[in-house]
Amino acid sequence: MTKYRIENGVLRCPVAGQRQTNLYVDAGKIVAVGDSCDGFAEAVLVDARGKWIMPGIVDLSVSLREPGLKQKGSIESETYAAVKGGVTTVCCSPLSNPVNDSEAISHLIGEQARKAGYARVLPVGAMTSRGEGKQLSAYYALRSAGCIAVSHSRDCAIEPQVLRRCFQYARTHDLTVFMEPQETTLAQDGCVNEGVLSARLGLVGIPHLAETLMVSQSLLLAKETRVRLHLSQLSCAESVAMIRQAKANGVAVTADVTMHHLLLTENDVEPFDGRYHVLPPLRCESDREALIQAVSDGTLDAIVSQHAPHEQAAKQAPFGETEPGVSSIELLLPLLFRLVETTGLDLDTVLPLLTTKPAAIAGLTEYGLQAGAVADFVIVDPDKRWKVNASEMRSRGKNTLFSGVELPCSVEKTFVAGQNVYDCTL
Repeated sequence: MTKYRIENGVLRCPVAGQRQTNLYVDAGKIVAVGDSCDGFAEAVLVDARGKWIMPGIVDLSVSLREPGLKQKGSIESETYAAVKGGVTTVCCSPLSNPVNDSEAISHLIGEQARKAGYARVLPVGAMTSRGEGKQLSAYYALRSAGCIAVSHSRDCAIEPQVLRRCFQYARTHDLTVFMEPQETTLAQDGCVNEGVLSARLGLVGIPHLAETLMVSQSLLLAKETRVRLHLSQLSCAESVAMIRQAKANGVAVTADVTMHHLLLTENDVEPFDGRYHVLPPLRCESDREALIQAVSDGTLDAIVSQHAPHEQAAKQAPFGETEPGVSSIELLLPLLFRLVETTGLDLDTVLPLLTTKPAAIAGLTEYGLQAGAVADFVIVDPDKRWKVNASEMRSRGKNTLFSGVELPCSVEKTFVAGQNVYDCTL
């Protein structure tokens, strides 16, 4: 395995701090940080002068589309897109075809990820068999096959008694519950935020209540069962207010928000452009401001890409008939810098939401830029600006919301387990 000496880069790490130094990598680990390392020789030198060295990004919400949906993406194509964006670990949604509700599918995902050799993939299992919301999956088998959590699709109804048993079994088997809160009957056929936008365009709206009702129910069940609950892809001011109160009351809950819900609102929706069909829908400005405040005060623990690549045809129907989702993983880190530029948030506040905090939720124990950590890191040029060109994206899906937008920060190199898996010069 190749040894690396990363010279003269500036560490930007929530744990290791900020300073110019060298990084020494051997056998997949960071073996030392500093001016010298006794006995370390015959390494490949990487000149990182003028660049930042950051911990690898951990993305808690990614659809890799394999098995079964290769017209949208594959584990190989989407994990390569991930490392191009500085993402070294992805938590893989069970929404493949078939859904990941078994040990066999979890092993298949892990094997395909190892074969591809790009980002680390942590599978999330389906909470119920076939994702139908009726019969529990085999949690022990999912855990044994490497699943870090179980989750349930926002599109499928699940009765409170079934959900309660899911939470109880998840706690028994030491699995985190990832919930995408949406009450299905209230959101049925909706494609945009319910309010001014839906009325103006004549599209079916999704009310805030569809989300907040499930947030409330999930928090009550988490309090009773004491399961580790992670509420994912929140969009409403009322949701973060409830989570803030639950945390104050001692409920073991964490939560995340998508990058596009921090940067865009319903006013940005192009009504005849299916790329803007996302779930939950883009909300109003007061919701976006509440989400940003929740990032700033620590109520939210992670920012995710909610990466969901689609083939062109899936986005070329009338707006309400298109498939929801955006291709977003390779823009996640540059968009974080845009968030800092446009909101007044500082990088030291938001960087942990892409690194140390989601790493802890995913159960990564040897994480960071300190000696002894697994060598998952990224080298970026913080001063380089570039324009998004959808046709140049590595993801099989080109359905980005930021085509033509100029972004700060360019990913130069990405290392996973001590291997240089992406180099912008190659």
